[in-house]
Amino acid sequence: MDFRNSCLVPAALSLLLGLGVWYIIFRLLTPALGAGYGVLSLDAEYGDRMVGELLSRGGLGNYLSESTQWVFLDDFGELLRIPLDTYEDRVTPFDPRNDGYPERLRSFFVHGGKRFFFIPLPRGLIGASPGELEDRVARCLGDIPFRLDAPASSRPLGLYALLFAAAAAALVLLSGVTLGGISLLPLLGALCSGGAGGFTLAAVLTALFALLREPLGEFFVSRRYSPREAGRLRHEPALFRRNRLPVLVVTALYGGVCVLSGFPLAAGIAALLSFALILPLALRAGSNRGAVLGHIRFVPVPISGRSIQRGRPFRIAVPFALASLAALVLPPLLGFLPRSDSGAGLAWTGMEAFLVDSSAYEAHAAFQRSFSRRPLRYGEGPSEEGEYLRYHRGADGLIGGAQPGDTGGEGGLPPFPLEDLTAFLRSSGSGSPNSHTRKELIPVLTVLLFCVPALFPAPERRRNKRKYLIYNDKRIAA
Repeated sequence: MDFRNSCLVPAALSLLLGLGVWYIIFRLLTPALGAGYGVLSLDAEYGDRMVGELLSRGGLGNYLSESTQWVFLDDFGELLRIPLDTYEDRVTPFDPRNDGYPERLRSFFVHGGKRFFFIPLPRGLIGASPGELEDRVARCLGDIPFRLDAPASSRPLGLYALLFAAAAAALVLLSGVTLGGISLLPLLGALCSGGAGGFTLAAVLTALFALLREPLGEFFVSRRYSPREAGRLRHEPALFRRNRLPVLVVTALYGGVCVLSGFPLAAGIAALLSFALILPLALRAGSNRGAVLGHIRFVPVPISGRSIQRGRPFRIAVPFALASLAALVLPPLLGFLPRSDSGAGLAWTGMEAFLVDSSAYEAHAAFQRSFSRRPLRYGEGPSEEGEYLRYHRGADGLIGGAQPGDTGGEGGLPPFPLEDLTAFLRSSGSGSPNSHTRKELIPVLTVLLFCVPALFPAPERRRNKRKYLIYNDKRIAA
């Protein structure tokens, strides 16, 4: 087969296998839950306490709903805390103690014919798929129809595409415009669609490519010689003998990255097998240059140990290693992670009009604490604000002045119970980066650590001339 036709085989195979790896990643790399709250909504006809009891039986009892909240009430002698869902049974709308805060708070949990429960995502669920949380809720509620929205990390494919393009351009510049390197780009691009873990695996594969391209290229060129010459040349290349241990180490590193980063194991194995198939075909096709003219292109063969060590494998892996760090750090900074893939943002946006903040809570507490010491009709009395005044005597024993009466203060006021939830909802459901992102940090830093020596030139070392040459049979092209 001539050179042009032989190049079509690895190119077509690379595209086909790259699409296959991308499909596996697309199917297996599901969104992961982030920190925050899951929003459970169902018909308002279902009782709050009944639904809450079902959730508690399923291990989701740490929820926020109407029945878990309380409001203050001045009982003319003590300040009571009563459950929000029983407030209407105790205080009528015309009661002067009704300051409107309980109705506003209740409308946060029940509005539009829907009842809302807010489920804090436990640490054990962060990083799991939203489907796992939905299955747990479904087991708790049985036949009750519901909708669950939860913050989940998503992959910013546009950002990943830009990082891949930059890393691929740097790879071509470092490794040269070779058929072997270019034919691997579709496969590397498929890996990079999986995020920081995929970029890290792509970096390891480029290091493996650097270890194998010279010995395999020399091997395929040697097969084009005549049988008499080939008998002297078809030996195991010296570079391959020296690279056995590095190849094993890099392959083990690939497996470790695949496991530690949480990358889909099936996609990682498929990518490695595709690499093992594409690279030999590409290098074999490259050895066919000049086959039509019966010409065998000259391939420089290193004969010194130093020339072998100069081809450090992780030097061309640096672009993808740096891209993996960027893929890990940039998305949270740019607001990509976490983001809801389940439509939760739509549900949260509709609640903006019902949010209750801490200032309303503090005003409600102050009103109830001072109610017994306030006039029933404001705007009348000894002051414009309608407050009772506290008088004090002067030096002559008469009234020397007055000041607003004590309203009870706010000492010992319990903290606002919905502070974290309202802050979460105001951010449109964007929580902190999930544990899946933190889990990818270790393999990313490990591969970067392997790349550090490649950034510095190897020191000059003098060798014993008797051990300088590693080929017993040296052929010089004339």
